[in-house]
Amino acid sequence: MKHLITAFFLFLCSVLVTAQTTKFSTNSGDFVNQLDEFMNASKRPDMAESFSVFKKQFKAVTLTEPEMQRVIAVGTRMQELKLSAFPYFKNYINAVTSAQINPDTTTFDRWQTAVEKTLTAAVQGRVKPVSQFLEFSADFMGEGALKTGEGGSVSWKIKGGKWRFDFVDSSGQAILICENVDLYGLRKKDSIGVYNTSGTYYPFTNRWDGRQGKVTWQGVGLDSSVYATLSTYVVDANKPLFKSDTAILYYPLYFPKGPVKGSLQHYVQVSSKDSTGTYPRFESFEKSLSINKIGEGIEYEGGFKLWGNSIYGYGTLANPARLTVFDKKRIKVFEGDAELFIIKRETSVVAEDVDAKLKMEDGSEIIHPGATLRLDIKKANIVLERGLKGSQRNPFYSSFYNMNLDAERVAYHFNADSLEIGAQVPGRKGVPQSVSFESNNLYEPATMIKLQNKH
Repeated sequence: MKHLITAFFLFLCSVLVTAQTTKFSTNSGDFVNQLDEFMNASKRPDMAESFSVFKKQFKAVTLTEPEMQRVIAVGTRMQELKLSAFPYFKNYINAVTSAQINPDTTTFDRWQTAVEKTLTAAVQGRVKPVSQFLEFSADFMGEGALKTGEGGSVSWKIKGGKWRFDFVDSSGQAILICENVDLYGLRKKDSIGVYNTSGTYYPFTNRWDGRQGKVTWQGVGLDSSVYATLSTYVVDANKPLFKSDTAILYYPLYFPKGPVKGSLQHYVQVSSKDSTGTYPRFESFEKSLSINKIGEGIEYEGGFKLWGNSIYGYGTLANPARLTVFDKKRIKVFEGDAELFIIKRETSVVAEDVDAKLKMEDGSEIIHPGATLRLDIKKANIVLERGLKGSQRNPFYSSFYNMNLDAERVAYHFNADSLEIGAQVPGRKGVPQSVSFESNNLYEPATMIKLQNKH
């Protein structure tokens, strides 16, 4: 049995070697027969399918005789480089058949020229560039794909616009130059797009250098008035994430006077309950933007982030963002500084570690240097809660009573001019729910300054 297996293996090898070393004929019919023997020597079903499609095109005369002679010349050059049927010839033949069925009759010539130059520049034994370009060619000619991912990995494709190949003589590499195309990233059932963009794709490094283009937020439920234009950006076609260091956001609801400059990230997500809707992500360069469309009587100043359909106001420790609330009489009832506000228009604003001031109608204030803020816009209700660590545990201070309020929670129903002190914090365990007051006789201004982290 071992002798039979060995003999069969040697026979198969001899068939493959013979197929590879027999020079292709310049006669089209003879070439097709030789190619049949060469590609089907391994008995692989995928090889047989690729050749079968090519043979049908040959019989249907979709390839002119000059085009067939160019195919034969490429096959001969690949033979000289000792390239195997799989994957080299398979990818090439697949690309040929896809190019021939493209409605644009110039497709074959534009691509074939790039193949010829790539093979001319190739050196035997150093054929990786050929392998990469032919693999790219099969994907691009077949699906408009810059790179096709397998399994759960990402694929990048272009649609529309114009494209052409160029050849970099110094590197011996072909590049793809695209104008006014739509670029799509696809991963399972999810996709993202950069619309009306231009760029250059380098098949040998899987890099897309993009220029201009438009990204929208319609995929996460925002309307067409919300979008960003890109200056330049880079896509690694092996990865689902790309960034643009310079983007301009148009969001007329919040910025009616004009667009906002910043940076943008986009990511081809695999949908889940935890991650859906967090991209595209835009972050403004400016950190002193004014927004007054969050809800009636609510004004914000600081940086702006748009993550999916979620809005964040942001600042820094040295330059925090600020939220100001006015009641229905246009009297200021709250002012708070924080590094991050989570904003849901007409619904709520939430933040932690807020340097907060509740302002009463008589001019007095209730102050906390690190409270958790919950603003219910519809109910016109502000809740401040103490946290569990550090300055978050400091007591509230009332300027009217000139005393500390050792309570876990203060709620202010500002349009009803109603104040709750000491209501329990839902879900809070291990913290006393009692309320105590430190009288003005024990109050020390220096202590209050320390609590507010002021110098």
